[in-house]
Amino acid sequence: MSVVAKVKKSVWNIGAALFFIWFGFKALGYGVDLLGIEGPSLCTYTNVVEITSPNGEKMGHA
Repeated sequence: MSVVAKVKKSVWNIGAALFFIWFGFKALGYGVDLLGIEGPSLCTYTNVVEITSPNGEKMGHA
């Protein structure tokens, strides 16, 4: 097998692997949506506590 044919085959195989990985994630996503499964929310734990600094100014807010 020539070098060009080996490179073409490798590129094809890498593309196929990436496609099936992408397709698997899409299928899992559709399955989760279809079954109504809710995962943890990333925005649930992002509240910032208000803390007063020594000079009296607030350092953060919710």
